[in-house]
Formats: sequence, C-alpha cells, structure tokens
Amino acid sequence: MRNRLSDGTSQTRRKRGHEIELRGLTKSAISKCYDCEDRLFCAPCLVRNFNESGGDYLKVAPHFCKAAALNRKLVLEYLAEKR
Repeated sequence: MRNRLSDGTSQTRRKRGHEIELRGLTKSAISKCYDCEDRLFCAPCLVRNFNESGGDYLKVAPHFCKAAALNRKLVLEYLAEKR
C-alpha cells in the first residue's frame, strides 16, 4: 500500500525537475524563433505557446508570428515617417 506522504514527495520531485528544465530555456530553444527577422518585435511566451498548441510550450502559434510581423511593419513605417 502506498503512503500518501511518499506519493506527494515523488510528485514534488517531478514538478521541481520540470521547473528546472523550464527555467533553463532561452529564446534559442524555440527553433522557429531563432532566425526569425521579427524576433526583436516579439515576446515569446511559453504559456501562450502551451495554450495555443494544445500542450507544447515550444511550438509557436502562427497568430503570434503574424502579430510580431505586423508590429515590425508598424514600427519601421513610423520610423520612416519620422525621418
């Protein structure tokens, strides 16, 4: 028979291991973003990725790529008008 305390401890260890894995991620971990020309106009978010992709925090939803491209376009247009 399993002990409730030991079950909780093993769950906590698994959770902490996953947290350490997530904390070690950098922007380069999202391969689609690594060479993207819009990466300076984007803020990758693992939570949004997770929610939009059905559970894969490294899979970027196309909607956010389109938003970053639009953001880049608007900023560059604004800067060109300002000159």
